[in-house]
Amino acid sequence: MNKKNAFVITVIIPAYNCDKFIERCISNLLRESLNQIEILVINDGSSDKTLEKLEKYSEKIKIISKPNGGVSSARNVGIKNASGRYITFLDADDEIPSGVLSKYIEIINNNSDMELLQGCFDDFDDIKDVYTISSSVMRRICLGYPQSLNQFFDIKYEVKAGSWSDASVWENSDETLRSFRLYGSRSYEYHVNTGLTSYFPELAAETFLSIQDKKNTEYEQAESYYNAFVYEHYTGLTKSQTELLSRELGEAGDQTKGHIDYYSAITKIRECLQNNFIYDKACKKMPEGRSFLNYFLTESRTGYDVHFATVAALMFRYYGIPARYTEGYVITEDDLSGKEPAKTLDIPASNGHAWPEIYVDGIGWVPIEVSPDYLKRMKQPDLTKGLQAGTRSAQQAAETLETNTPEEETSLPELLRKTMFDLVRLILILLLVFDIILILFMIVVVLRRAWACCRRKKGCNQEDNRKAVLYMMKYAMSLLLYGQSQLYGSKKKDIRSYLEKEFSGELVKLYDTAVTVGEKAAFSKHEITWQEKASVQDYMKKLKEEKLKKNRWFDRFMMRYIERLC
Repeated sequence: MNKKNAFVITVIIPAYNCDKFIERCISNLLRESLNQIEILVINDGSSDKTLEKLEKYSEKIKIISKPNGGVSSARNVGIKNASGRYITFLDADDEIPSGVLSKYIEIINNNSDMELLQGCFDDFDDIKDVYTISSSVMRRICLGYPQSLNQFFDIKYEVKAGSWSDASVWENSDETLRSFRLYGSRSYEYHVNTGLTSYFPELAAETFLSIQDKKNTEYEQAESYYNAFVYEHYTGLTKSQTELLSRELGEAGDQTKGHIDYYSAITKIRECLQNNFIYDKACKKMPEGRSFLNYFLTESRTGYDVHFATVAALMFRYYGIPARYTEGYVITEDDLSGKEPAKTLDIPASNGHAWPEIYVDGIGWVPIEVSPDYLKRMKQPDLTKGLQAGTRSAQQAAETLETNTPEEETSLPELLRKTMFDLVRLILILLLVFDIILILFMIVVVLRRAWACCRRKKGCNQEDNRKAVLYMMKYAMSLLLYGQSQLYGSKKKDIRSYLEKEFSGELVKLYDTAVTVGEKAAFSKHEITWQEKASVQDYMKKLKEEKLKKNRWFDRFMMRYIERLC
């Protein structure tokens, strides 16, 4: 990226027969300061008065005319002629809020090493149409894309046929198709086969075995080229990101063979997000100027699918697995319930969703669900099947299997004698091993509990009241969620209802006070008094006391010595 470019941002606007809207679009942009913004309009062979109206602004914008070739070809022309360090696309019938580009320039200037900046979009739940998504729903400011960045067209189900040809899909691979009607609605229509996401472990295994049977196939060669490209572009992490993820996930595992196995990575990441973070669609907005990963992992620890998908993609990269963040729409079994075949299906804007995708060697990109609210809504694959299919460890296992030779047959009496002798010896060894393991287990359990109690006492009594309150609230949430999986991702009112039903009124009052103090510690700059800190301590102690009384002896043992919660 050329850091010496005169313009910071180039706004690329494809224009085709849009004389009714283009002036409003241009006028909207001209409200911004133009010192660092280049407005580049590609007239895509318009046959109306589009070019005539553009020429009124010729002193303030750059106009390039070309034969009609579609919006993607127009954007490609814009990319080749853009002078800005960063580019953003805007449709001819769209507008952006005043001051947005200026704000983004300020962010860019304060973050010189930034590669991509993405803004927000407006989402209206009441907008619903047949495979039609209004521009007010899909409009977004995608600012800061490097001009070399590849775009892709992503559909979660297997496309069978549709309202466009294969060539059209490739040509419009970075586009929302053609804009029609006054408000720029986009219409999509396609027929699909059953989604293959839930079957990808078996597919990976079959693909691997097929490659083993037929060496140097065209598919294997083509995949190897793209595989190298993926590992080069979708595994990168900065040093600070690696350090943050290391503190959250621990060791990254043995990556001498490329990466750890998929099953372990998926399981660890899902457990980490479900056990250590709160899923809440009404989470607080990230403060300006903060790094998303740093803020999410060290302070807020609360978010929804966008946050979970973003962090999960980085976590997969930490484990050496290529990953990327993806947005789209989810069609669940509930959406299909009661629908007749070959009939229109209404997709509401509320079905918008974000998820990470990992690259499975030999098969390609596979969606992985990590948001707690969606794990039960969508059919999940059996992660114990075939997940090693694309890794070097799977290949070694297959080679070992091929080299094994069948054992020689033995007579029945000889087999019985050998079996009885082995059985007696095994029982004696097992008894000895069991005693040793039991002793070691008790020692380790006691020591780990003692260490956990010391750390917890230190965290609760630290001098910084704000940090102490946040630590105690996190510990109290762990106590509350123990044995109550249905509370994961629940809102405050749901948790309060649970406390009212299962615990004393005194604890509910202490919970209300503690939540207020906890939110103050997390989001307010005001100091936390020792009285407020003491109120959180009272809530924590009361919760632990009533939790232990409520549980059976086995659960109390698990809480104390295995989970080390008290």
